[in-house]
Amino acid sequence: MSATLPLYYDDPDLYQFKASIVEMREHEGTGVCEIVLDRTAFYPEGGGQPADRGSIGGVPVAQVSKDNGVILHRLEVRREQLPKGFVPGAELDCRVDEAWRRDYKQQHTGQHIISAALLEVAEFPTVSVHQGAEYLTVEVESESISEAQIEAVERRANEVIEADLPVRTVWVTDADIESYPLRRAPKVSGSIRLVMVGEFDCVACGGVHVGRSGEVRVVHCIGVERIRGRVRTVWKTGDRALADYRQKCETVRELVDVFSAPVPALAAKVHAKLDEYNDLTRRLGLLERRLAEETAARLLPQSGLVTAAFENEAKGFLRQVGERLAAESGVAACLVNRKQDSVEWCIAVSPDREFDFNSLKPELFRIVAGKGGGKSPLWQGGGSDPDCADALFSAFVRHIGG
Repeated sequence: MSATLPLYYDDPDLYQFKASIVEMREHEGTGVCEIVLDRTAFYPEGGGQPADRGSIGGVPVAQVSKDNGVILHRLEVRREQLPKGFVPGAELDCRVDEAWRRDYKQQHTGQHIISAALLEVAEFPTVSVHQGAEYLTVEVESESISEAQIEAVERRANEVIEADLPVRTVWVTDADIESYPLRRAPKVSGSIRLVMVGEFDCVACGGVHVGRSGEVRVVHCIGVERIRGRVRTVWKTGDRALADYRQKCETVRELVDVFSAPVPALAAKVHAKLDEYNDLTRRLGLLERRLAEETAARLLPQSGLVTAAFENEAKGFLRQVGERLAAESGVAACLVNRKQDSVEWCIAVSPDREFDFNSLKPELFRIVAGKGGGKSPLWQGGGSDPDCADALFSAFVRHIGG
């Protein structure tokens, strides 16, 4: 295969172009078509940056990868499903997804600025990065990082963005790379591409970047994780950070209305309501257990056989009643809790009474139109037939009597 001329390095803002098909083949393992073009503005996955999205001849591009200088464009269809005109030598209109490219240019340049700020402010070198679909992560060589350090790093990074520094690229060789103030040693040799954010950062990188630091707009740290004995910082960058800010402002506005509290007092009001809720939940639990005990005591017969139907009881009520019944000697109970469009069932049999649930299970599941399980002394489940109580009780009594 012939090498593909990459257009994305010389013009990272090129989103529409024409290119000719050099080769077409089937992608191993998927059967979809892969196309090699003579030239492309599609950035192939690499260096922590995802591949571009877009279309070739109107057909969506699923993935772009690089193999020994050849850039492979994997389409979303098989070769026989391609429109007419997809043949070697044909020239096609190609479109790169501009919003997708803009997003990841912001992420990648933002990551460079963040990593340089982490090194300058806190002396934490970057170990690994990940440009995800929702956020950017930067893992550093440190076991901990303080809130004050995070704030200082964020402040410094946004100062660099506000300064609107030029973001330049230059190709150098091993012979002259020592003359550049690299943040870290390059992982490649030979012809090396350097990305420089003004005089603030210089690092070897094969990714696509914005033209000036101001295009990153803003970065904000939204969390810190500890992994493998190191710190991983989590960031919202560029347009993602602004969208995150808008979303959180909307959430705060809703909470202000719900709790009738101004923003400065909102957290205290929420905590007070949570304390109140937890207290009510605890008290409700005590009442439910007392109700279950009184219900079980009322149901206990001299014969030891119990069938009872309830309406719209709370989740867990049947289990509590069943456990109380099964704690008595010689009891076999079948309980049903009817809902509007469903049913809960519970079978409780004292350990001193013989009972084979598996022999009843097929008929039980058919009657309730559902399923369930468990082990002695209690089995429970649900179904979609709320009117099954009489049939279930009859089958249970017949099974116990048998």
